[in-house]
Parts: sequence; structure tokens; C-alpha cells
Amino acid sequence: MADKGLKSDAVYHACDPDTFSFDTTAELEPLAEMSEALGQPRAVDSLHFGTGMQHLGYNIYALGQPGTGRHTMVKQILDEKSKDAAVPYEPCYVNNFDDSGKPGVIHMPAGQGKSFSNDVENTVLESRNALKASFESEEYQNRVHSVQQEFKDQEQKVFEDLNAKAKEKGLTLIRTPNGIAFAPVKEDGEVLSPDEYKQLPEEKREEIDKKVKEAQDESQKVFQKIPQLQKKNREQLEKLNQEVAHYSISPLFDDLQNRYGGIEKVNDHLEAVKKDILSNLKTFLSGGQEGRGGGGLMAQIQQQQQAIPGEGEIDINSQALRRYKVNLLVDHNESQGAPVVFEDNPTYANLVGKVEHMSQMGTLTTDFNLIKPGALHQANG
Repeated sequence: MADKGLKSDAVYHACDPDTFSFDTTAELEPLAEMSEALGQPRAVDSLHFGTGMQHLGYNIYALGQPGTGRHTMVKQILDEKSKDAAVPYEPCYVNNFDDSGKPGVIHMPAGQGKSFSNDVENTVLESRNALKASFESEEYQNRVHSVQQEFKDQEQKVFEDLNAKAKEKGLTLIRTPNGIAFAPVKEDGEVLSPDEYKQLPEEKREEIDKKVKEAQDESQKVFQKIPQLQKKNREQLEKLNQEVAHYSISPLFDDLQNRYGGIEKVNDHLEAVKKDILSNLKTFLSGGQEGRGGGGLMAQIQQQQQAIPGEGEIDINSQALRRYKVNLLVDHNESQGAPVVFEDNPTYANLVGKVEHMSQMGTLTTDFNLIKPGALHQANG
């Protein structure tokens, strides 16, 4: 059979531009749904049905040939659905002061997570400033001096009573580098020298030795009261510190509780933060840069009160203060409706998040601040 050639009008169909009511496609309104272009009404119905399920455990899997518009169609329907949905809560990780390996989570209403995080950080820094001002005040120093003076008076009275009893035995109490000792005295009140003591009759020396032994035994009983006095003094100073600190920071935390107290778990967390600060005043004030101890008893007590660091401010990210931060995992401050997240690299970490680490003195450490969100966190709601 002979080949028959085709004419040009048989292989080409001309389109008359005058039949269109527009000049370019940019003037056209987008199609309501891709199904009108794809001719896949069943796929669209399935998406509407699946996205309408309000129960956990349901997922949608879209399968089709490349270039058929699966992604565009799914995104279009989800974007439309999300407009009428509520903006989800904002998850915030906070420190668990009882078990730092199990951080707590607070669900903040949309748009309040960032302000809550900033307000908590500002309150912590303001608490530090308020405590420094209170512990540097003249009123506090006077009260500390009063407590310490009371201890000195009690300690002095113990020695005076002991010395008075020693005098009744013809002895006097003297302080040496190795502690205290008892020495016999003459009638004029002067201490008997070793040479004079040796010249005494043996009977007299035995009598003196016996009295010294009795005085030493009695002093051991008396000195057992000193640790009790020291303990009482420390307790009084600690009570004073707690009283001053509580009075200084409570108004700051009360203000936070008034603003955010209606949100579940917020009040409990703020109380835990305040309690931890009060329990670790020295570390909180020094920013973890505590000096080494030394000196005698009174020097140690004074050092306990001088927990205020020198010049220089401590950043909220310092090791001592970062435990009080709030880790806002997802910020929906500018979100409208439910979030629609596209993850083109759905690795485990990209989906469920990850825990980062930081190097500290050659060791990798982590905390709740280093928890990073994944696509599931961002799309939650």
C-alpha cells in the first residue's frame, strides 16, 4: 500500500486567541482544587475524609506518578483546612529540679511562649540584682553583725566562766597556739614560772597537778558546748539569709504568677525555681564562681555571708543560671491557623527532633536547653 502524505492542516490544530477572555494566564484565578485539573475526584475526596479525622493514629499516604501534582494538591487542601483550625499550643521545656534528666514541659497558649520565656529570664536576672542589693544593704549587715556578736558574747562567756572556776583552784586560763592551758598563779596573780614551779615541794606540785587535771577535765565538758553554739550561729545566719532572700524575690515571682498563673503547671514551676534559688543562694549570687574557703571559724562564717561576686554581670546562659531558662521548642507567635510543615528529608532527627551537646572541660554534656524540635513538634496541633 502506497504511503499517503498528510497535509499541514491534518497535523496541526490552530487555536483562535480571540476565543479567550484573558490576555495571559496570570489574569486567571487559581483552581479551587487541583482535582479540576488532574481529574482525580476520588483522591480529593479521600484527602478531605482523611484530614477530617479528629482522632490519633490516622495517616494519609499519597501515591502517584511523578509530575501529577500530588504535593501541590495535598498542600492546597491542607492549607485550606488549616485556615479554620486553631493555632496549637507552644511546648516549652523547663528544668526538673528533682531529676534534671527528665525535664518538664509546659504547654503555653499560642503567642505566649516567647513572652513567658523572656519574662522568666528577666525575673531570674532581676532576682539576682535584688538579692545583691539586699545583702549589701546596711540593714542586713547590721543584722549579721548582731548575730555574730551574740555568738562572740556566748563564746566569751564560756571562757570567762571557765577562767572563773580555774581561779577558784588557784589557776588561770591562758591561750596558746595549740589551744588553751591552765597554769598556777601566785598570790599576787602572776603566773608561776616553770623554775618557780620546780622549786615547790613535791606535795605542793602534786596538789597543783591534780587541780590542773580537774580543770582540764572540766574544760573538755565546757568546750563540748562550742560546736552547739557554732551550729546555732550558722542556723541563725541561714535563717536570716532565707528571710532576706524570700522577702527580696517573692514580689518578682508573684508578678509572674499573676500573669501566667492560670496556665497549667506554670505556678508549680515558678515555685520550684524560687525554691531552688533560695536553696542555692551562694551559687546563684556568685554565678558558680565560688572562692575557696579558709581561715578560722569566724572567717568561714563571714565568708559564707560574702557570697556576692565582684564586678561583672553574669549572663543568663552561664552554667549557674541556664538551669532557670525556658526552652521554647516551637514559636507560633506569628502563626495563623494550624501549621502545615513540609519535610523533604524525613530523617529520624528531622522528624522527632534531637538533643544537642556542648563541650565543658573536655566532656560533652547536655541539658533541657539543648533539646531541638523536629517536624512533628512543629506540626503538632
